[in-house]
Amino acid sequence: MAKDFPDVGEALKAKAVEEYTKYWNAMRYVD
Repeated sequence: MAKDFPDVGEALKAKAVEEYTKYWNAMRYVD
């Protein structure tokens, strides 16, 4: 199970980046 943690971390990181990019693009579009 411990070996799954790195994959989960990468998935969460990718998700966070995706959400941040979406938010950032939305803010730029509004501005």
